[in-house]
Amino acid sequence: MISSNDKIIVSVDYSQKRYSGEILLAKEFSHNRRESNPVLCKVENGNLHVPNGTFLLVHHNRFVENSPHHLGGNLYSLSYNSSIFAKVSNSGKVKGMCGNVLVEYIFDGNELTPEHLKKPNEHRYKVVSNGFGYKKGDIVFAYPFADYEIVYVFNGNEHRVIKIVQNDIVGKII
Repeated sequence: MISSNDKIIVSVDYSQKRYSGEILLAKEFSHNRRESNPVLCKVENGNLHVPNGTFLLVHHNRFVENSPHHLGGNLYSLSYNSSIFAKVSNSGKVKGMCGNVLVEYIFDGNELTPEHLKKPNEHRYKVVSNGFGYKKGDIVFAYPFADYEIVYVFNGNEHRVIKIVQNDIVGKII
C-alpha cells in the first residue's frame, strides 16, 4: 500500500500500555486516554520527512476504535502535521517534530516548600532538546494549558515527556 497526499502509514502495538512484565496495569481502565491508549507507532511507509522504521509519538486519539485513520489490522494513515509529536531513537531519546517543542515543568515555590505542595508554573517551561529555534535549557513562556504530557511505553518502561506547540510559545528569556 502507498500513502497519498504526503501521509505516512504506521503500525501500532495495541498492547503497549496494557502490561508491565506479567502485571496488568490499572491504566488500561483509566479515563485519561493518554494513560491507556497507544501513542507509540512505527513508520511502515514514510515520506520525505520520516523514513521507514522510525518510531513516532502521536496523539492518542489517532488510534481509537473506529478511527478515520484506520486502514485495517494495526495500520493507520497519518497526515504529517503537529499531531505527530516526536520521534524516538532506538536508544529511547526523544526529539520533537512538526513544531512540537519538548519541555519540562518549572515548579513554583522554594527550597522550603514541601515537594507535595510545589505546583508547575502555568506559563514558564524549560526546553529539554534543541529544535524550532529553541535550545536545550532555554526558559520559555507559553499560554496557560499549552502544555501536553505524552505518556508512552518504550522498551518495556513507561516514560513521560511534555510538549508545547511552537505557536503557543509567546517568549523566552534571553
